Amino acid sequence: MLSPGLSRIAAGCILVPGIIQAELLRGAKNAKEVQSLHSVLSSQKYLRVEESFWHRLGYFANQLFLQGINVPLPDAYIALLAIERNIELLHCDRHFDLIAGKTKLKVFKLPG
Repeated sequence: MLSPGLSRIAAGCILVPGIIQAELLRGAKNAKEVQSLHSVLSSQKYLRVEESFWHRLGYFANQLFLQGINVPLPDAYIALLAIERNIELLHCDRHFDLIAGKTKLKVFKLPG
């Protein structure tokens, strides 16, 4: 049986924050990769944030820092978005494990 996170991936339910889209596109090596990424990203659900999110993000990042967890702001952004939307985060970045250890962030990793 698949975990809830893997089940959503298998069903095509992938949520992509804008910052992830930007990071992926930034890393493209040529125009062909940009086109491929654009094709994939345009089929995903984009997660928007409201203006008040930025204040909550600043507070959240500060609370992490005060607990000894110093992570890049984009990682705090992604973590807070996942926490507030009550969704699991698929990742391969140790920062998210650190955040999950001190918050309500739900994380999962692909087996293997």
